[in-house]
Amino acid sequence: MNQTSQIRPVKKFGPGYFIHEQLELREWGREEFAEVTAFSQKHINELLNNEKSISLDTARILGEIFNTSAQYWLNLDHEYHIWLRQ
Repeated sequence: MNQTSQIRPVKKFGPGYFIHEQLELREWGREEFAEVTAFSQKHINELLNNEKSISLDTARILGEIFNTSAQYWLNLDHEYHIWLRQ
């Protein structure tokens, strides 16, 4: 029988996964996403690969263009980083 210290919660997906989903729904490539957000290609790659945390400014931009709240993006990022540390 497994001890509770060996049990890990189901994988959490980082914000990059959900950004990618939104891009697919809109049929946007990285170039269109860069135009709409004014993010650099480097910043976009870091977000999509979950290599960069979501800042408040980034969360506000994502919320505005994807019709969500900034808090949604901050929560996704926070929960993902908590999961990584478990």
